[in-house]
Amino acid sequence: MRLTHTEIRTLKPRSSRWEVSDDRCVGLYVFVYPSATKSFVYKFRQGKTLLKLTLGRYPDLTLHDARAVSTDFTRRRRLGEDICKKPQEETTINDLMAQYIDYLKRRGKKTWAEDKRIFDKDIVPRFGDRNANSIGRRELITMLDDIAIGRNAGYMANRTLSCARSFFRWAACEDLINADPSSGIRKRVKEPSRKRSLSESEIRQLWSGLVHSPLSAEMQIALKLILLTGKRTAEIVHGQWSEIQSGWWVTPPQKSKTGVMNRTPILSLSQGLIDDLRQLSVHSVWMFPSPWKEGPLRVDSVCRAVLRLRQYLVMPHWTSRDLRRTAATHLGRLRVPDHIIGKIMNHTDGSVTAIYNRHEYDDEKHDALQRWDQEVVRILADDGQALQAA
Repeated sequence: MRLTHTEIRTLKPRSSRWEVSDDRCVGLYVFVYPSATKSFVYKFRQGKTLLKLTLGRYPDLTLHDARAVSTDFTRRRRLGEDICKKPQEETTINDLMAQYIDYLKRRGKKTWAEDKRIFDKDIVPRFGDRNANSIGRRELITMLDDIAIGRNAGYMANRTLSCARSFFRWAACEDLINADPSSGIRKRVKEPSRKRSLSESEIRQLWSGLVHSPLSAEMQIALKLILLTGKRTAEIVHGQWSEIQSGWWVTPPQKSKTGVMNRTPILSLSQGLIDDLRQLSVHSVWMFPSPWKEGPLRVDSVCRAVLRLRQYLVMPHWTSRDLRRTAATHLGRLRVPDHIIGKIMNHTDGSVTAIYNRHEYDDEKHDALQRWDQEVVRILADDGQALQAA
């Protein structure tokens, strides 16, 4: 029989196990058990003995993958290889995961801990003890659908897919697995590009709303500084007082997402907030020390704070990242050139010109953010309460 997915699905169980061969692939059979379980099996003769190798259950193992494995077995047998001989040691997903996390750390990836959290939540519990070469594409798709549909977490399914792709691609490139099973898997949900930025009235509403919100004074300052400076949330909440240098906030390369030092001028409103923050930090080296442990606030603390704040403000949905986009959008409205906005945002410019032009545009950044500082003062001036809070 020339097997298809439809044919396999319609195979009915009988009182005893029965089998059907695939005319398109030498040695490939589907075994149908009384329990209705269906498995792919590779059958071949070694001398006068008929041997069988179970490849995997259907539909966890797809027909396409079963044919690929069977064809590879036939090729290896023709070359004289004993395909029944088991390797002395099987490498598990847990084994490779430990190597991969070390690789991310050595490479200096700043989000390695978040990647590890995603692995530990879904990938390791399902596949951790499995032979790394036994993971099939269908199994990964099932896992992603469980996240996207079962937990109604489409975006997290996409993040999990991204981490899985990076992991399996690394393992395949390092010749630690035979093939990348994540290849060709599509995202579970379509993610629209983020375009949200706050209008002038929303800036006033946010600024005044922070005063009456349940957020701590430190968290209020953090959100205002993201809006005023355009710095990334991690650069704000992981800032140290040693980075405040002669009117500039100098984020070192190792703390920057792009790996490039980020110099941000501190203007009037930002300076006032930083002065208030210095009195709150209680001699800590961190500008935003964690109240629960040694070290700075976590980035996800800001995300949770925004979630709480949104319950008090009647505004369309927004995130902390939208504050950074708001700064960039209004800088553009103030006719600040795009390449200067890019410098303020510390975006990576991979153009040939940028490779040769190493000028940091400090004067231009200072002028641009000074105009933005004055513009925020003007925006808040339309609301006396907000201006007083500033």
